[in-house]
Amino acid sequence: MYKLLKFRSKIAFMVYFMILCLGFTACKPELDFQNVNGLNPDNVWNDKNMINAYLNDIYANSMPGWNFGSDNSDESMSSNGPALSAFCKGININVSGVGVGFSYGNIDKINFMLDKLPTVSSTVLTPTANDQMQGQGLFWRAWHYWNLVKTVGGVPLIRKPQNAADVNSLFVKRSATSKCMDSILADLDKAISILPRRWSSGPDYGRIDKCAALAFKGRILMWYASPLFNTTNDPARWQKAYDACKAAYDTCVVAGYGLFPTYNQIWQTKGTGNTEAIMYNNYYYPDHAYSMNTLMGPGMSQGNACQCMPTVWQLLSFPRKDGTSMEMGTATGVDTARLRTDATYNATVLTDIVKNMDPRFYASVSVPGMPYPSLTLPGGQNFWTAFGYNSSGKLYEMASVQTAGSPGAYSIYGCFYPLKAVTPGTDQVTSQQKGGNNFIEIRFAEVLMNLAECANELNSGGHNYQEALTLLAALRQRGGITKGGGTYGYGLDVYSTQASVRNLMMSERLAEFCQESKRWDNLRRLKRFDILNAKQNLSNLFVVHNTSNAPLTKKTDFDWTQNIQTDAVRANFHLEFKKEVTNNPVNVYNLPNANWFYPIALNDWQKNFASDPAQQNNEWGGTFDPLK
Repeated sequence: MYKLLKFRSKIAFMVYFMILCLGFTACKPELDFQNVNGLNPDNVWNDKNMINAYLNDIYANSMPGWNFGSDNSDESMSSNGPALSAFCKGININVSGVGVGFSYGNIDKINFMLDKLPTVSSTVLTPTANDQMQGQGLFWRAWHYWNLVKTVGGVPLIRKPQNAADVNSLFVKRSATSKCMDSILADLDKAISILPRRWSSGPDYGRIDKCAALAFKGRILMWYASPLFNTTNDPARWQKAYDACKAAYDTCVVAGYGLFPTYNQIWQTKGTGNTEAIMYNNYYYPDHAYSMNTLMGPGMSQGNACQCMPTVWQLLSFPRKDGTSMEMGTATGVDTARLRTDATYNATVLTDIVKNMDPRFYASVSVPGMPYPSLTLPGGQNFWTAFGYNSSGKLYEMASVQTAGSPGAYSIYGCFYPLKAVTPGTDQVTSQQKGGNNFIEIRFAEVLMNLAECANELNSGGHNYQEALTLLAALRQRGGITKGGGTYGYGLDVYSTQASVRNLMMSERLAEFCQESKRWDNLRRLKRFDILNAKQNLSNLFVVHNTSNAPLTKKTDFDWTQNIQTDAVRANFHLEFKKEVTNNPVNVYNLPNANWFYPIALNDWQKNFASDPAQQNNEWGGTFDPLK
């Protein structure tokens, strides 16, 4: 089906690495002399460094990184543009609008490597090193196939290099989802059997190890047991998922992985000392850094600021420090109507937000009037991203006065900013280039939470919501929540049924994995777009300067060293809830509840499948069933 990489493309790729690793060298002029330094693709597999370079290229094109996009769920939003994606608004729900194209480039590279490695001499790679490279290749092939399968269901299974000269062989039909799952799990099981349990410190540290492969297998089987794939809630799938997650958990613990004790340092701690990081992208300046512009507030970046504003739903997913829920609609949650009418209640909620939240909250989002990790602010100043009303009754941004010296008009959809990817010590100039926090694709916290979810859903054989709560207690303990009383403590004893723990898990994942690109997948896996539709709008909480205070017009009008955690300072502010922050009536959640798998993009379907209805998903006018 797919002309993945034609032979000439492979030659070009090999040439690139040979130039990179060996450079050009002079050769003898004799015509009968074999130039061993010539640009021969086969030479790659005769040189350990070049084989490593080939594998490193697979890593570079496969390892996930920080994703600062927004608008795809209820987690964050952009302060520019339409604010809600077309899909979230229920617009263009058709093959042309949401179709997914296949990319097999990385799979082809991996297939080529796995085909060549068994031929490599033991004088080039020791048998152990060769096995370990094959194990990494198998992991990444499983990774790429799973990303396709979780999106569209079954796909063409291509496990060997294709012959570009045999055109007919390039057109491969989709395999059943179950067959793809068998292939993915076979690759992972083989990888698990030959990879080291954990790489020691040194040049190989950070590569995929047995623990990463086990954790990924557990994640995949949990997906396969979830409502997206398991519409009949077959308990056998949950049992397999539980067993895989338990094996991952136990092996990780033996290998020295665990919950990192200081939550706010997880993304900044490098090397073997970070017990949380199982699979991660190691960013560092200057060779492998990222721009932080979109994460920052007014006057802090080199443009494109305020593009990842946490929503009120994200903010209130974090409990209070005593473990009680802040979510709207819960017994102890925020009542937005009462915020408008009860000044005492408003002050209590504001105090909770700036002083009494789960410590993970303060590690994940910046709060107006509290320290911010940027050198742009003069010493001693806090970042005042609160709002005020000018003499015309219009909102303005206090931060624009603080950083630019004059009030900016209300144009930003929140006053809390993301922190996880912000590298401390940056300034307005370096914000564009010096992002160096690790992105951790698989944390030990996820391994723990996946095991907890499987126990709750299995609900048999002694595995139930009680086991789940015990695991979640460890997560909340690490987060810094006060234990309090009860069987489990940490505010967990109010959850006493499978259904209530299921809802708790949704909120706990949203809080724990804030800004880690997990929310959309979680909503889709559990078929819970109804959560977004019920919220209707992009909503937020704003910290606002009381109208009894004179509007700010210049920097000297306010003492920027004040801290909002101080009672007297906080008394000059209140909270305002805005249900629809974009002032755009079309920004309403209206996600479809009949389209859970994406369709094959129209061009791919026509070109590679000759518009065969049997190759298009049955949710999109075809007959291919992604559940089989």
